[in-house]
Amino acid sequence: MTEIIELKFERTNVFTRWPCTVCGGCTEKVAVLVEAKDSINGGDDLRVCEECLKRDDIDGELGRHADRLEADAQELRRLIGHLKVPTFAEWRAECERADAEVPTYAEWRAERGRADAEWRAECAAAPQSRTPQSLKPWQAAQGRERA
Repeated sequence: MTEIIELKFERTNVFTRWPCTVCGGCTEKVAVLVEAKDSINGGDDLRVCEECLKRDDIDGELGRHADRLEADAQELRRLIGHLKVPTFAEWRAECERADAEVPTYAEWRAERGRADAEWRAECAAAPQSRTPQSLKPWQAAQGRERA
């Protein structure tokens, strides 16, 4: 390939992490990206993250990224024919079973109310007690005593 693709500054108001073509990582949430349309390979965006700019070895980074992708591709090819996975229907059924085990907000709130009532009763029964048992769990974890 002899064509040179010039990447330019592009301002954005979408603050997200964008994929970096050069290293395979991503940008930080920045307002200015370095990117271009890849007219050679179908028009996908090409992008360079600020870490690649800082390292100032774009060709080296591209080579290392390509090596990693080739190694990943070889590993994926080795897996062909060797994976036994559940079906989508089995996965969906397992999701439904898991959802059924999660308490509703009302159930969670009721349990929390019972635990809070037990704690208040314990505090009322022994007002001078400053043992970890008389502390709410989050207070005990922070090493704070009840007021």
